[in-house]
Amino acid sequence: AWRNWREGTPLEVVDPILRDGSRSEIMRCIHLGLLCVQDNIDSRPTMASVILMLSSYSISLPVPSRPAFSMHSTMETETKSQSSSLSNQSKRENIQVSVNEASISELDPR
Repeated sequence: AWRNWREGTPLEVVDPILRDGSRSEIMRCIHLGLLCVQDNIDSRPTMASVILMLSSYSISLPVPSRPAFSMHSTMETETKSQSSSLSNQSKRENIQVSVNEASISELDPR
């Protein structure tokens, strides 16, 4: 979502079925979502602010900064590892996805 936001294509992250909805509402939700995951916790809006921003379109939203959780650094590590030896690839598997260890998702099959 962050990469698409920066590239000016935030609607690319939206399911095609939902794209028929209000473009301005979808953009506002993406924008607000990015504000809620900013790296600097003090820059994130409070829940009261989130509710106000969702219910009032007259409030302009600030420009979001880089999120705390980003796959960018992990993808760079994987790219570098692909051209490295097999021992370096095994190290890549042990790298956690979150830089600050605040948001790590463990996926389990159903």
